[in-house]
Amino acid sequence: MEKILFALSIFVFFGVLSLLFNQNSIKANFKYILNWIFGFLVLVIFDLFMEAIVFEALSWNGTNKNDWFFILWWLLVSFWFLYGISGLYFGKK
Repeated sequence: MEKILFALSIFVFFGVLSLLFNQNSIKANFKYILNWIFGFLVLVIFDLFMEAIVFEALSWNGTNKNDWFFILWWLLVSFWFLYGISGLYFGKK
């Protein structure tokens, strides 16, 4: 859970930071920001589903068998983060 809160705090911090540098485009980028945050929430829900249901059914919680999933999940979160920050910085709409 602390990993998810850490990732969420990084998203919020850099999102606010990029908006502060580009004050006049807050309204223009509002839909983009909502979609970016919604995508992150989808990633979090998928992670919670895998941990609570799939890994529990396979008895993979607390083992090294699910490490591949977390590596791929963090890569996907990192790519989503970079996509969102670059879109906010360069003003995608």
